[in-house]
Amino acid sequence: MKVRLHSPCCIFFLLLNGFMANRVADSLIQKSCKENSRYAEPYIYKFCITSIKENPESQKVRNIDELTVVCTNSAILNLTKVKGIVENILNEKKYKNKLSHTFLRECLKLYSEGYELLISAMKYLKTRDYEKFIGNMDMAKGKPKSL
Repeated sequence: MKVRLHSPCCIFFLLLNGFMANRVADSLIQKSCKENSRYAEPYIYKFCITSIKENPESQKVRNIDELTVVCTNSAILNLTKVKGIVENILNEKKYKNKLSHTFLRECLKLYSEGYELLISAMKYLKTRDYEKFIGNMDMAKGKPKSL
């Protein structure tokens, strides 16, 4: 007795399901980027889409909450990488003068504060406290600009 594990209907259903999931994710990404870049320069919209789609997790999202989690996690990861670079420069004393050292220390402080704000924002997102989430995201967004 021969058992057939993959029928053509089953394979078609899996392909269709994957295709529909990608369409939902793409639609969410485009809508979100359009909304978030409506007052910005036109290239920001394309940059937003490219940045989000670069993350493979973004293609699995089914709603705006999932997309927000993916984007926030990406921001945390990127911030952590940059913070690590600054820490390495300071530890290896790759700066030219005392003023550079002062600016790098301030930069490190701001990135550390930004990290804490993003972690808090993620907690607020998980509890669906959107007002506090947005407040923390806005504060975190302003941290690197403080320099």
